[in-house]
Amino acid sequence: MKSPGDDKVVIEYLSELRRLLHGPAHTKAAVVEEVRGGILDAAQAFTARGLSPASAAEAAVADFGEPALVALAFASELAMAQARKILWSLLITGPLVGIWWFLLWVPAYGRSFPGALISAVPVLPLVAAAVVAGVFVLATSGSLIRWIPEVTPGQALLAAAVIGGTCIAADAAVLAILWARMAAGDAFPPLLVSAAVTASFARLLAAGWAVFRCLRTKSHLSEP
Repeated sequence: MKSPGDDKVVIEYLSELRRLLHGPAHTKAAVVEEVRGGILDAAQAFTARGLSPASAAEAAVADFGEPALVALAFASELAMAQARKILWSLLITGPLVGIWWFLLWVPAYGRSFPGALISAVPVLPLVAAAVVAGVFVLATSGSLIRWIPEVTPGQALLAAAVIGGTCIAADAAVLAILWARMAAGDAFPPLLVSAAVTASFARLLAAGWAVFRCLRTKSHLSEP
């Protein structure tokens, strides 16, 4: 006998729900699976009342409501998961990118490092502030919310977008400084230049995509 879960109406319903959800892939998959389980439980209850599998599937889907409403119910959970994932990725990639620039700049600035570099790249203090903000958001959206105020999903997404934008500004700044110094005749180790530039370009793309995803996900939240 055909299972209600294999019915076309259930498959189409879950497919539409998956399309409307915005967040990390594994979290979306978990939400869809949770809804699927609820639909199957409801369908089994209708089957026990004497409905055919097809009719039971239709009744169960109707009970769950429109996919858009179900997606809205999970929007905050998915938004917070999205913000935390992006914040973690930005915080982790920071040292991975920064180490190459550190190795490149230290010989160039000598004993005046890091003071001279901070003066040359005014956005760097903002990067430090962004790191602190990112750690704070992660803390206030995780287990530490028992002791400190909790941020909302919208605030977490906005913070992640701002931090991503700060990363973009920092990478663009150090790339511009490197280009200017090389144009002025300064010499740098080619391998370090290649590694630093590649790392920054990779993060520019990743941070740009992260900012876009944060703003897109935030636009689907009911909160301001």
